[in-house]
Amino acid sequence: MITGLYAALLALFLFFLIANIIAKRRFHKVALGDGGVESLSKAVRIHGNFIELVPILLFLMYLMEVQDTSRIFLHLYGAAILVSRLLHYCGLNMSSGTSFGRFWGTLLALGLLLLGAIMNLYLYAVFF
Repeated sequence: MITGLYAALLALFLFFLIANIIAKRRFHKVALGDGGVESLSKAVRIHGNFIELVPILLFLMYLMEVQDTSRIFLHLYGAAILVSRLLHYCGLNMSSGTSFGRFWGTLLALGLLLLGAIMNLYLYAVFF
């Protein structure tokens, strides 16, 4: 199952994001919130954005897979999810404001959300 591959890779990335937050909390001695520490605030936001988008993107991908969508399309979709989150991570770490990575990572993720929704509506219309 192709979705399982990308779910596993994204789970490893999520593990890294969580470990990064834990390390920053320990270093800055912050138990809750961000303590006004910009790097911790960024890490929490990157994690939050990941949690807001990745589950629905993977679910849409899974639904496309069980409806026999092209393997190539599924690999491109899964790789694009991973790239979008890596871009967002790098972009937000480099700048608090708008950056190349943050902009394109967010735009790519939102495009995937729209594409996944449209594809699933199309597959529903074709097969039912």
